[in-house]
This record gives sequence, structure tokens and C-alpha cells, in this order.
Amino acid sequence: MAERNSRKRSVPARLREETWYLVDYEDDGNLRVLGEDEIRHIFPDEEEEIQAGDIVSALWLPNGQFYDAKVLQKGGKFHFIALISATRSQY
Repeated sequence: MAERNSRKRSVPARLREETWYLVDYEDDGNLRVLGEDEIRHIFPDEEEEIQAGDIVSALWLPNGQFYDAKVLQKGGKFHFIALISATRSQY
């Protein structure tokens, strides 16, 4: 029987270190995964790190405007790819 070689795919450092946020837009309930540069605190003087449960201003990509959204989860990119794939398979 031939041995099976498994190779781990290495994740580029820039993807490992970047934080991503799953947000729920308050006006229409759409879910999006956004990068750190696509969300911000509603009040610019807040210095705290954004956490799950926070209400933030989130970029709506189709028109480039910022809208209120709730952060549902925070994690790395690959965490959200698995989450979205699992969610889609339920429907």
C-alpha cells in the first residue's frame, strides 16, 4: 500500500495576521465579512479594540458609504471561510 503524503499549505503571513469581522447591517440584516480597514468606531475618539457585540460604522461596498452594523464575530480570514461554507450548506 502506498503511503499517503499530506502537505500542509502554508498561509501567507499577511493573511494570518489580519483580523476580519462578521457584521450584521442594522438597516437590512445583510451579513458581510469585512477587514479592519472597512469598519470603524462610530465615535472616532474611542481607542478600544473592536469586539463582538459592538455597534460600528461598516463600509457598504456597493456604494462606498458607511452604515451602522453589529459585530457578530471576530477572527481570521480562514475562520470565516469555514463559517460561511458551513452556513451555506445548511440551506
